[in-house]
Amino acid sequence: QEVDGEITELLGALRIVTAAGDVTVSATEGGVALNKTVGAATNVQLPLASARGGLDVIVKDMKGDANTNNITVLPDAGDALAIDGNAQDILNVNKASRRYRPIAGGWLRV
Repeated sequence: QEVDGEITELLGALRIVTAAGDVTVSATEGGVALNKTVGAATNVQLPLASARGGLDVIVKDMKGDANTNNITVLPDAGDALAIDGNAQDILNVNKASRRYRPIAGGWLRV
């Protein structure tokens, strides 16, 4: 909760996404909450980890259909270490949220 509060204070609340299509998290926002009006699998593109200044990114399934419509989180192409060494991370549990911590050259799933 303390980290959530810090992110919200420094970068603002999570952006709520209701439109169809893939989503890109900017280097200046706390993350995204997906609440799409029409269910569909979604790719979420993380910013370059070094652009985050050490602050986490949060991805949340607000709609509650990630089990059926997976959320695939992708690192920036410039992050050689990717996400825990993997090319992607998949949220597939309804109402799940996940936090990604930037490290040198990539992201840790925490």
